[in-house]
Amino acid sequence: MFAGIAVLLGPAGSSADNALDVAPVLADERRWEVHGSTGFVYDSNVTLDPSGQPVPGTVADPADGAFVLGAGGSVDLVDTDRAEVGLEYELYQSLYFRLHDYNLRSNRVQGTAGFSLVPALWAGLQAGYQHYALGGSAYSGEAFVTPFLSLIEGAWGLGQLLYRHGDMSYLSPPFEGIRDGPNDAASVVQTIYWRACTVSLGYEFGSERPSAAAGDDYRYRSQQLFAGLVFTPGWQTTVDLMYLFRYENYTEPNSFAAYRTRRQDHISQFHAGVERPLAPHLAVALSYFGTVDDSNIPVFEYRRHVVQAELRFSY
Repeated sequence: MFAGIAVLLGPAGSSADNALDVAPVLADERRWEVHGSTGFVYDSNVTLDPSGQPVPGTVADPADGAFVLGAGGSVDLVDTDRAEVGLEYELYQSLYFRLHDYNLRSNRVQGTAGFSLVPALWAGLQAGYQHYALGGSAYSGEAFVTPFLSLIEGAWGLGQLLYRHGDMSYLSPPFEGIRDGPNDAASVVQTIYWRACTVSLGYEFGSERPSAAAGDDYRYRSQQLFAGLVFTPGWQTTVDLMYLFRYENYTEPNSFAAYRTRRQDHISQFHAGVERPLAPHLAVALSYFGTVDDSNIPVFEYRRHVVQAELRFSY
């Protein structure tokens, strides 16, 4: 599916279900695939919203465990040498043992269309809608569109240029009517294939611009670098490593600093995962996600460590 297009679905967020994602390539002629997962997660800092912003309020112990599940699938509507069109759907649900108000449910539906300008150069568009529910109540929704160019660099690499525009709406407190507005991100990504390894390097410039004056605390420009490595060390295992650094420069004086200074965040994110097949279409995976957010305004600083064990099914 979408061989040679491999659209990057968006910047890596701070929630565990929002790691870097590229469209899969099917090894056979099927035009559809389905997948699912179930497992358990330990989260050292549950009290964050899906974008990684601390949710106002005090929780004595923000660490908790959860049962998690995911499901999804995709279908190719058009699949020729010159054009490809497909649809995808993803569901994610976490159910915490204690902090039920932070149970997270994510639904994403999207379509991708690509056209070969020349054999090695594809242009296309991805569009969709993402909806989040927190604690059983609608939290936010975002419509997004991503035009892209993908250059197939022989058997050794893939280069991409992407521009993502989203329009976020918050559907419940504390950010309802405050952080609503557009966000944009322009990215360049280089993927290199070498023997049993895949290396990815990328840079992104982005911005978030709440429409209401009450959202000035969250108006920012960002720059982001990431590096990823996927390799197979043996014993039928696949190892996935990623490091991401993100600088967020907020453009307005912040109310949490009595309007005396502008917020600046330096964010490091770490990911390490290992997966091993157990049977045809069935695999077990263990993952770690870490976030260190250093801000010049202490209320926005946080640390987060997430360990997740999953059973994954794909067909």
